[in-house]
Amino acid sequence: MLLEEKDAVTDTSILRSLITVLREPHLRTPFFIGFLSLQMVIGIWSITYLSTDMLDSRFPVYIAQMASLFFILANFIAGMLGMLIIEKFGRRSLMLWLGLFNTISLALFVAFDQLANLYDPLKWGSIVALILFGATYGIGLGAIAYFITSELVSQQYRALVQSMVYAANVIATFAFSFATLPAFTKIGTWSFIPLFIIPSCLALIYLYFNMPETMGREVHEIVEELMARSYRNESKFDVSEHAGTTSLLRQGNDYACPASEIESYI
Repeated sequence: MLLEEKDAVTDTSILRSLITVLREPHLRTPFFIGFLSLQMVIGIWSITYLSTDMLDSRFPVYIAQMASLFFILANFIAGMLGMLIIEKFGRRSLMLWLGLFNTISLALFVAFDQLANLYDPLKWGSIVALILFGATYGIGLGAIAYFITSELVSQQYRALVQSMVYAANVIATFAFSFATLPAFTKIGTWSFIPLFIIPSCLALIYLYFNMPETMGREVHEIVEELMARSYRNESKFDVSEHAGTTSLLRQGNDYACPASEIESYI
C-alpha cells in the first residue's frame, strides 16, 4: 500500500514538473533550444548510414566507399580538434556559425549533384560538400547540441528537461531516418531540402533570437536572463530598479524580474 502511494505521488510529481516545463517560458525556451540544436544535426545519422548508397549513383562503388571513409575520417579528426575549440569560443557563436556552414554544406551537396547532370565533373563537388558536412558536425556542432541544455536549466529541472529533449529527438530521428531512403530513392538529393535544409534554417533562426551565451557563466545567471526575458516579453515588467527586484543588463537593455521568482527556480 505504501509503495503504491509512493508511486502515485512520484507519477503526479513528474506530471506536474512536465507541465511546469511546458508552461514556464524560462524552462520551455531551453527545451526548444536543446531540441532544435539536435534537429540541426539530425541528418548526420541518415547520411552516415546511407552515404555510400547516395554516392554510387554518380560514382563507381569503390569511389563511393572511399568518399564515405573520408567523410567519417573528417568527422573524427574534426572531433579531436573540437575538444580544444569548444573551450576557447562561445557556445552560441559556434552553434550558429557551424550550424550555418553545416546547412550550407548540405545545400552544396544538392547543388553539385544536380549540376552534375549538366557538367559531369561537378559531381566531385558533392564529395567535398559531404566531407565539409562531417567536419562541421565533428568540430563542435554535434557536441554542443548534446550538452547545451544542461547549461540552460537549473538543477531542479535539468534532468527532466534533458530527458524531454532526448525523447523528442529520438522520435524525430526515427521519423527522419525512416523517411530518408524512400525520399532519396524517389526524388534524389532534392529530398535533402525538406528533410534537412529547411528544418535547419528554421532552427538557426530560432537559436539566433533565443539562445544565450553560456560559456564562462554560472547556470543561475543564465536562468535569471531567461526569466528576465519572459517578464519583458509577456508582462512588460518595469525595468527600473526597486526593492525586491533583480535588474539584469544585457546588450544595452535593462530587464527586471522579481528576485523571489528567480530564487524559486535556482
